[in-house]
Amino acid sequence: MKLQSLISTGLLVSFTLAHKELAPGVVKRHADLSKRCADAGSQFKQRRFAKRHEAAAALERRSGNSSYTIVTEAPYYDDLQNNTCVLAPDVTAGPYYWPRSETLRQDMTEDQVGVPLVLDVGVLDMATCEPLPNALVAFWHCNATGSYSSFTGRDPNTDFRELLESLNVTDFEIGTTDLHTDDTTWLRGMWPTNDEGILEMKTVFPGFYIQRAIHIHAQVFTDWVLHSNGTVKTGNTNSIGQLYFNETVSQEIMALEPYVSHTEIDRTTNDVDSVYSEGFANGYNPVIDIVPLDGVDIKNGMVGYNTIGIDTENSPSLSGSGGSGGGQGQNGTAPPSFSFYTILALCVVNALLCGAAFYDVPATSTGSYVRSCAVFFPVIYFFLNALTEVKATVEARDILLKQQQLGMMHPVAYVVTEALGAVPTATLQTLLFSVLYYFLVGLSKTASQFWT
Repeated sequence: MKLQSLISTGLLVSFTLAHKELAPGVVKRHADLSKRCADAGSQFKQRRFAKRHEAAAALERRSGNSSYTIVTEAPYYDDLQNNTCVLAPDVTAGPYYWPRSETLRQDMTEDQVGVPLVLDVGVLDMATCEPLPNALVAFWHCNATGSYSSFTGRDPNTDFRELLESLNVTDFEIGTTDLHTDDTTWLRGMWPTNDEGILEMKTVFPGFYIQRAIHIHAQVFTDWVLHSNGTVKTGNTNSIGQLYFNETVSQEIMALEPYVSHTEIDRTTNDVDSVYSEGFANGYNPVIDIVPLDGVDIKNGMVGYNTIGIDTENSPSLSGSGGSGGGQGQNGTAPPSFSFYTILALCVVNALLCGAAFYDVPATSTGSYVRSCAVFFPVIYFFLNALTEVKATVEARDILLKQQQLGMMHPVAYVVTEALGAVPTATLQTLLFSVLYYFLVGLSKTASQFWT
């Protein structure tokens, strides 16, 4: 089996159905980075091949299975090439991009049927040519018959532009315009890379829908935070693109059930898919390397190897991005209702009021101002930020509900966060100020000696 080594350098994209050309200077920078890291990327993938094959061989020895043999030497290493691959910068996130349904997990299959696929993904920092740990990678793709989760009410055999016309939608924006029909989350997942810059994601081989070749969407974040309730808050997107399969592999899998039952439309092959062809501009190569999961037959399952190289020194935010479990704005969060300066001003005012109440002096007195700023301002600011963070994480009601169903959140915790999520941020902040104010006033009257 011939395998190609690839480095998929993800770059900034616009969430539009059109595909723009990169400026010559940007293209040159990415090309230079790719050439500089080509050898490192090849060695990175070879180490992953070796590690997986050694583990499989050890498992075979323990189980006593003698029907086949897995080796770690040739032909795999002999066929690896140093081709550099860069994800096309303007490859669209696709009309079925819906980050609110992305769930933190390593197996995004759920109840979907198909040939098992294990994505073995490495992330390479093109600035240093070193593996990048703790990079969050999100994946999403259609099922064996072409449907996407969260959009099961949309016909995958209908041209998306015709769908927009039927819905009278004229200003569609990917990830923002709400066309989702349900809260299903299958074949959507995200997971961080380990200390070696590698992650694995279990799924099934994708099917196809109208006018598109078989593909998987991949999105990489280096700025992200996992909250205790299971939601994820992300900042800039470092990479977004689409990964493909060799036509020989696709033909073999499409002859199997349940893929073969998708007969309503003809499958678009790689050679006539416009997005696929753009992925090869300037020498790019977005094709996944495939190895049989059992070392024998890909029909029994497969491992897909891919290395995504990202430009960590030049990764501006994606406009219009949604959230992994969130609405518009940062992933997993809602747009902030209060600016930093507004919060700061509210903290100062409430610190002065609390200080005046504690010390029973006018709020305008110098002593009250100094004492309140020294004692109450940090306390109020801390609690305000804590409450704002809670508010941000509970905006993602859809993903919270799904995580509760998957056993990732205690039902009581979900009820509390759901209740808080229904309250406007300003109301929560005002409530916090009032509680603190009256609590501190009462405390000052019953334990005034503590503060003197």
